[in-house]
Amino acid sequence: MKTADKITEYLRKHPDALVKDIAEGTGITTNQVAARLCGLRDKGLAVSAEAGRSLSNRPILRWKAVTPPPSAPKPVRTKREYVSSQPKREESIMSLDALIDSMAEGLVAALVSKVKAKLPAALAGAAPAAHLTLPAPTPAPVAQNVVLPPPAAPAAYTPNKPIIGVVGLLPQQAGALQEKFGGSLDIRFWNDGDDKGRLRAIAEGSEAVFLHTRHAGHHTDQLLKTYSANLRRVTGGTSTMEVAIRAYFINKETAK
Repeated sequence: MKTADKITEYLRKHPDALVKDIAEGTGITTNQVAARLCGLRDKGLAVSAEAGRSLSNRPILRWKAVTPPPSAPKPVRTKREYVSSQPKREESIMSLDALIDSMAEGLVAALVSKVKAKLPAALAGAAPAAHLTLPAPTPAPVAQNVVLPPPAAPAAYTPNKPIIGVVGLLPQQAGALQEKFGGSLDIRFWNDGDDKGRLRAIAEGSEAVFLHTRHAGHHTDQLLKTYSANLRRVTGGTSTMEVAIRAYFINKETAK
């Protein structure tokens, strides 16, 4: 079962649950739970309400699953509608055949005109026959009222989100950061106690890794350097982390 599905199932059985309750009940890390809950809320599958404040005056949220409205059934095409559409299809096929015939006639006429223009010189080189004259070539007929279909529009290009890693944030801080930048950045969260292999994947797959030194151990810092991460050490709280991330991308754009 996917992580989001586990969280949704837990919320249906335990409404008004906290992030830590969901993490304990599903076996998923608190960082992943906070990030997935923000995604579920964006899709309209979960809602949150403030239940109080932490010692650092951060909101403590209670979460509840939301059942999406049923999708409208697809219209069923009746036999009469199918039969009535046949003449239109036949008319379009006939008009296409007429267009092809008209273009073919124009190509044949142009080919004949070219051959007639080259033929006197070729005959004169083969055998002298100055008294032989060919009639003047007739211009090729031009197809009238031929409407060609417009060229297909190029497919729109959707750029991928930049991938960054954020290490050492508390669950509530990670949720707040996801709400700020989740629309424009692909943020990979990690905290002490999570899988070390995932930390390596974040270090190698992110263009920059922001390490919150207040809640990350020295061993984590050494591992990130071992994995050759583009490391950015950040002190302070969530607001300092937001400033560091914005400054990184502003400097990146300025350097271009």
